[in-house]
Amino acid sequence: MTTETALNLLATMPGKPEWNGDIAEFYSLHLADWHPDTRRRAILEATATCQFRPTVAELREVALKHIAPLPSIGTLREELRLLILFHPAAQRARHATPLMRDLADELGGWHEIGMLDTEEMDRRFPKAAGRAREEFLARNATKLLAEGSQKQLTGTPTKELIAA
Repeated sequence: MTTETALNLLATMPGKPEWNGDIAEFYSLHLADWHPDTRRRAILEATATCQFRPTVAELREVALKHIAPLPSIGTLREELRLLILFHPAAQRARHATPLMRDLADELGGWHEIGMLDTEEMDRRFPKAAGRAREEFLARNATKLLAEGSQKQLTGTPTKELIAA
């Protein structure tokens, strides 16, 4: 979807302030660098689900939800378990995706994770997983939106993700 088409669809949605050239230019500046498929997904979902014109931040969240969906808590826990089981603490970061490295940092680091009992891990894990995703997206949002392809956030990291 072109930026112009996206703007035309947004212009049809009710919102404040009223749609005008300045508002169109503001949206255009933010959406211009997005991959056309990313822009299309975000605009189509927003026009189908939002009662009022979404902000750029809301469009960004919709787009990132499609590009970099957060794996389930169970998937993240299993990935972390396998990293701990098969790799010594000093080598885990090398075998982890950026999201898993952020998750380990949120939990206190690779050495600390190995010392947590199940109850403490259960208590900390959900918040840590959410913060890790936010950190990953904050660092990579511009790149993800421009590329437009869905990213693997868990599993064996690709060269592309190791460099992220």
